Amino acid sequence: MVSYYLGGRRKQVRRANLDEARLEANLVLTKLAQGEPDVLALTSTDRLIYLRACEALATINVPLDVAISE
Repeated sequence: MVSYYLGGRRKQVRRANLDEARLEANLVLTKLAQGEPDVLALTSTDRLIYLRACEALATINVPLDVAISE
């Protein structure tokens, strides 16, 4: 489970395993650090698909948008 505060309210997101929870936590950290907490509003399934795609592409150092355009 990933717990964080956004707009004074506690948010909790459950993931199936530790690796998925870490991916989610990194996404939340990035959004909070950039001051853009609502940039990515996806369903849980869509978010998981997005994170898995980014993780797979990170091994070959290709951004998601570049992979899609190819």
